[in-house]
Amino acid sequence: MDLRDPRLATAAATAMAAARVTIGLSTVLRPDRLARSWLGESAEGTDARPAVQVLGRGHGAAT
Repeated sequence: MDLRDPRLATAAATAMAAARVTIGLSTVLRPDRLARSWLGESAEGTDARPAVQVLGRGHGAAT
């Protein structure tokens, strides 16, 4: 296997892009689930704002 093969580079880039899209969609659709893995039980509850703030800061967004 030649690591300089353009097909391998394209496949790796496609896989990384798919992973980023999946993480982004899960963050937008269910921020509470992802925040629970980062914050533990303190992320649970009716107010999702702290969870969204943590996710935003963790991904480099200013919240």
